[in-house]
Amino acid sequence: MAENNKILSGRYEILKPIGSGGMAQVFLAHDKLLDRNVAVKLLRQQFAAEPELIEQFEREAKSAARLVHANIINIYDVVDDDSGQYIVMEYVEGETLKEYLQKQKISVEEALAIGIQLADALEHAHSHHIIHCDIKPHNILLDKNKNPKIADFGIAKIVSSQTMVYSKAVMGSVHYISPEQAEGGEITACSDIYSLGIVLFEMLAGQVPYNGKTAASVAMMHTERPIPRLQDFMEQVPEGLQAIIDKALAKQPADRYADAGAMGRELSTLKAKISEGGYAVADSADKAAIEEGATIIMRPPERKAEGKPVKKKRSLSFTKIIVFITAVIVAVCVGARYYFDSQAVHVVPRVAGLKIADARKKINDQLFEIKIEERYTNDDKFPMGVVMEQNPAPGEEHSKGTTISLVVSRGAEPRPVPDLFGMSLVKVEQQLQNEGFKLGKVTMTFDKTKKMGAVISQSPKEGTAAPKGTAVDIVMNQGNKLVPNLVGKKLEEAKKMLTAAELRLGKVSRVMDETVPKDIIMSVNPEPGARVAERESIDIVISDGGQQKSEFIEFIVPGSKRVKAEVIITDANGKRTLFSGRQRGGERLRRKIEFEGTAKVQFIVDGKVVQEMEL
Repeated sequence: MAENNKILSGRYEILKPIGSGGMAQVFLAHDKLLDRNVAVKLLRQQFAAEPELIEQFEREAKSAARLVHANIINIYDVVDDDSGQYIVMEYVEGETLKEYLQKQKISVEEALAIGIQLADALEHAHSHHIIHCDIKPHNILLDKNKNPKIADFGIAKIVSSQTMVYSKAVMGSVHYISPEQAEGGEITACSDIYSLGIVLFEMLAGQVPYNGKTAASVAMMHTERPIPRLQDFMEQVPEGLQAIIDKALAKQPADRYADAGAMGRELSTLKAKISEGGYAVADSADKAAIEEGATIIMRPPERKAEGKPVKKKRSLSFTKIIVFITAVIVAVCVGARYYFDSQAVHVVPRVAGLKIADARKKINDQLFEIKIEERYTNDDKFPMGVVMEQNPAPGEEHSKGTTISLVVSRGAEPRPVPDLFGMSLVKVEQQLQNEGFKLGKVTMTFDKTKKMGAVISQSPKEGTAAPKGTAVDIVMNQGNKLVPNLVGKKLEEAKKMLTAAELRLGKVSRVMDETVPKDIIMSVNPEPGARVAERESIDIVISDGGQQKSEFIEFIVPGSKRVKAEVIITDANGKRTLFSGRQRGGERLRRKIEFEGTAKVQFIVDGKVVQEMEL
């Protein structure tokens, strides 16, 4: 489950949960790159290993992403990474149609307005060969202006000119399915039209046409029961409305509207007639008229025959006249101001090269609207979140409310993450650099079944598409034993230390080095402090000392008295005394010395250094 304030893919900050379904959860999130709120539909973790469900989840994204319509939820992004599998979509601040209907009874005109928009959205989807298959009020969101938007293409099918057969396992919700869905038959665009007819019936009647104790009984009603009459649920049914319901809910797909657009046009005609002059109670002739494609004839409401209506004389007072005239003047002024404001032109600002937040402010300051398209780029000139293109061009003059289209960089085109399994840390760094990625967090663990000092897992996974520059985290396998510090020790002591650490002595090499005394350990592999497996072999390098040299040295004892004289040498083998004894002043001390590397010789009299030489 995504936690509040968690950031997915370094971009989408989870704000709060706003919905939940069987296979996914929906969260309100903020897109930090484009500075806007979005809805994130995140696949539940328990389904991440279910190929069939993952396929269904991806199908929803691919289906809806092809559709751009005012009454269909826009899909912005589809992501599969360590954050999980999720879809980023348009966030609609509102409620579902189901929630709206549960709170209140809506008017005929409002029901028709919603039905018209839904029909137009389905016509758009069907023109792209996509059938929703699960149209119901639960999948229809209403924005703050009560405009509907179809969501949840979870079982949508992309079809060719051939219809596709659905099994009963993928039927939509039983109260809204078509007879052919209930019977496991062929699914066509007419199946969505039937479901839309059920939604329209529910908006008008306040309940679905078929209800039963079990899903099977409701499914059977769709195939066998006649279509209920609206007049059983409504006090007045507009003339022609029942005929539209009957045609949409015909048992045979061939008897329904040929397409959703045709149904939408019939609804629009009826709504216009109602708006013009009210409506009369429907009669039985309307159904036949609709089925034959005839235009609906609206008749004004009939008056009762009991005599002529009595005319009442009315008089207008002077005050009422003044109020009326004032109201007219105010209305004209407001209308004129609105008209001239709408006709005023504004200069389109230059926003290419700006971050989207800055571009949005400049455009909004000029009273323009914004439409955003994201696009990948390999041009370092446009980092992620920067505007690459704009239309109309800067400097052009356009009226208030004109939409400015912006193309925003999504960064570099994603590329597959390399497989790092089994590599050493040095090789990992080189491989990532060669392929345009960088090393992220390095975590150490111990697994005796896998190669030590090598990568055993990585994130993102190998083959995952990721933008250039993405940091790849790795887990390295390290042992549970620490390599002791053997440097500066002799071989026998090193053996004891390795045994105590439950390690073994490996390869022993000797090299000549004037700076390190003979038989002293110079280096260890793996390095001291490294973690290795129990009984791992540790290789060491021992100094063989420098090349042996010899020199004659000579000192003259100062003064005339007997003094204590010393000759001290310091070389690669350490510090040692060459001579120590009492000598008379004026005597000459001559000695042959052997040393390795460089040496320092000191002549000391009565504890004081009187002469020093470098060899």
